[in-house]
Amino acid sequence: AVLAARRDQREDAMRFATAAKTRAPARPQAYAVVAELARRRGDREAARQELLRGLEQAGPDAGLEVELAALHKETGDAAGARRLLQQVLARHPHHGDAFSHLAALALLERDVDLASDLVDRALALEPPSLAVLRPAMELALQAEPEGLPRAARLRALCRRVLAQAPDDGWASVLEGAALAQAGERDQAL
Repeated sequence: AVLAARRDQREDAMRFATAAKTRAPARPQAYAVVAELARRRGDREAARQELLRGLEQAGPDAGLEVELAALHKETGDAAGARRLLQQVLARHPHHGDAFSHLAALALLERDVDLASDLVDRALALEPPSLAVLRPAMELALQAEPEGLPRAARLRALCRRVLAQAPDDGWASVLEGAALAQAGERDQAL
């Protein structure tokens, strides 16, 4: 069903997803596929209903909740999106999609407090997660005021990324910029 949906074979995707829901009604992915197909044809209400049905059948599911949050954001319900994404991150702090969506919401709303909180969460996360650290770098860069505190936080984020992915070019560039801003030009080179 997922592959058919990605290939835009909507009828096949719907048939496969419906069959999957019949065989295993508690599998959340089939509901996500049907919701995605509804969103593609512009039927947000059908997508919402399908996601809610999936949550009812499967119970709490991070993927369905993130999709529902994205739908809330699309329809102008930023508060509902924020609530859902924060619930997902409370249960699954390493969930990169939930973190990225919440970071995007912080940027969209120019919510410096939320942005700062998310960067703090990323820095405190054990074990570190690239799926969270990378969007946290971008969030710190865009949302925090320029200065030594931001440079120190960016450097810490970059170090954590580079510890897991030593060839990450973006983290290397940002770390160099943070070092230069902190006056450590020799290390920045």
